Amino acid sequence: MKRLSLLLAVCLGKLVLSGCASTGMARTLDPGQFQFSVSPSAQISVGSSGLGNNVPAPQLELGARYGVTERIDVGAKVYFPGVEADVRFGLLRAPSLQSGVDLTLAPSVDYLPFLSTNTPWIVSLPLLVGLNFNGSQLTLGPRVSYLLPSENRESGNTFLVGTSVGYAVPLNPSIRFITELSVLAAPASLGSDGVLCRAGIGFTFGGYAEE
Repeated sequence: MKRLSLLLAVCLGKLVLSGCASTGMARTLDPGQFQFSVSPSAQISVGSSGLGNNVPAPQLELGARYGVTERIDVGAKVYFPGVEADVRFGLLRAPSLQSGVDLTLAPSVDYLPFLSTNTPWIVSLPLLVGLNFNGSQLTLGPRVSYLLPSENRESGNTFLVGTSVGYAVPLNPSIRFITELSVLAAPASLGSDGVLCRAGIGFTFGGYAEE
C-alpha cells in the first residue's frame, strides 16, 4: 500500500502538471508553423485516502510546438515540478479540420527534478484520436505511462494507464479554446488507492496555416 501511494503521488504531479493530461488536439501542425499554449487546470484524487483530503488543486502549464512536416511535429512544456518533450507522428491526417479523423501517436518524456520521489523520469505513449466537426475537434487520448526509478530505488518499474477526452473550438483562425478531462491510475491500485482526475481548459495560438 505504501508503494502504491508513492506511485500515485508521482502520477499526481505528472497528471496535473504535464502533457500526460494536457493532450491538446490530435492534428499535427502544418509544416513550419509554431503553436503556443497556456492551460490552467485543477486536479483531484478520487477514492483515495493515501493522497490526502481530495481537495482540488489549481495548476498552470505553458507549451510550444513546431510543425516539422505535415505528419510530424515536436513540442515542449514547462510546469512545476518538471518539463516535458514530445514528438507526434500523424498516422492518419484528415484533409482539413472541417471533417474526417486525425490519428496521431504522441510519445513523450517527462523529467520531474523537483518532485520528492525516486521516480524523476516518466515515459508516456498516448494515441490521439481526433474527430473533426466544422473546424472543431473532439479528441480521445488513451495512454500508457512507464515510471523509471532512480538508481537508489529498490522497487521495479511501474506501468500506469489512463485516458483523456477533450474538445477544441476555434475562436478565430489562429486561436482555439480547449476543454479536457483526464484520468490516470496504476492498474493494481484500482479499487483501493483510486484514480487521479484532472479537469482543465486551455488556449492555443497559431499552428494551422490554412485552417
